[in-house]
Amino acid sequence: MPRMNGCCARSAVIRSPLLQSKRTVKPENAMLARLRFLLCASLCAALAMPATAAVRFLALGDAGEGNPAQYAMGKAMTALCARKGCDFVIYLGDNFYGQGITRPDDPQFQQKFELPYAGLDLPFYAMLGNHDYGDPPLDYWKPQFQIAYTWRSARWKMPHPFYLVQKGEVALFALDTTGYLQGVNTDVQRAWLAGALAISRAKWNIVAGHHSYLSNGEHGNAGNYEGCGNFCPAIVNGAPLKDLFEDIICGNADIVLSAHDHNLQWPKSRCGTEFIVSGAGSKTTRLVRRDANPVHFEHDRTPGFLWASIEGERFSAELYDLNGKLLYKRSITKAARPAWRCTRPWPGYAGCLPAQLQPEAGGAGD
Repeated sequence: MPRMNGCCARSAVIRSPLLQSKRTVKPENAMLARLRFLLCASLCAALAMPATAAVRFLALGDAGEGNPAQYAMGKAMTALCARKGCDFVIYLGDNFYGQGITRPDDPQFQQKFELPYAGLDLPFYAMLGNHDYGDPPLDYWKPQFQIAYTWRSARWKMPHPFYLVQKGEVALFALDTTGYLQGVNTDVQRAWLAGALAISRAKWNIVAGHHSYLSNGEHGNAGNYEGCGNFCPAIVNGAPLKDLFEDIICGNADIVLSAHDHNLQWPKSRCGTEFIVSGAGSKTTRLVRRDANPVHFEHDRTPGFLWASIEGERFSAELYDLNGKLLYKRSITKAARPAWRCTRPWPGYAGCLPAQLQPEAGGAGD
């Protein structure tokens, strides 16, 4: 194992560049400093990763309505976790409809997070959705309040717009897909994800973010969001995210979790990666099947959520409605990773690192 010196020795005292003093710094130096910090933190997390028993979690997005459906979901998830066990929640964005959070003591934190999930004494690893930036035109200052709430809440976890969490043999890469599309943090987020996936020593790499790569919902597939393809600008059709998925995530992540479309979907695997949409956290929208992705399962009739367990080579997931009724379950065996992990952190550049091969792929539950 590499020695924990250099950046890891300083990890207890260095702070995110987002929280540094407001000194005047050249933009290129600031970006390099942020990237160095993020990759350093990712490496330290990878080196410190102990093997544990099963890792169990919930995943849902588009939950921030504060409506009866969200409160019913909270009760159903609490009951399920009491029965099956849960270690954390992956919270997939659009956490606060419709204008996002507007001040540090915004009452929405209570109405749309603390109270609906009062029975879940678990960390919520949250990421930003488009509505967390406010309705268009987006307000780029609003996410800071959700990030700062990490230090005010015992359960809310969003230390940065994008970040890495290690849980046993699972690495969770949380993305800010809206910031990526809007050019807020595109270059540094892309470079961080490429580097962090390349050095990950986790058995299971899970990438989570608000926008989907594959979806039969109204928003559709990345690169063809809203069905407008090349007729729309890239920030609308999602072409930059399509490139991110295909250049960096495909084949390097085992599971991708997303939301944005308000339904439950498990498309057939693509490019060596499993994709699951869990965006029915408080409401539903239609499955219009514009892009006609073949699926294992899809559901748009009721709000719902995902519960998953990872143990050894096995990933088992179950999809539930807001009353706790089981809708679908499926298990897969750890897919083989290539002997070399290759990514394109920037256009025109490609890099590869050696990676240990994992056991052969398999699946069950269709």
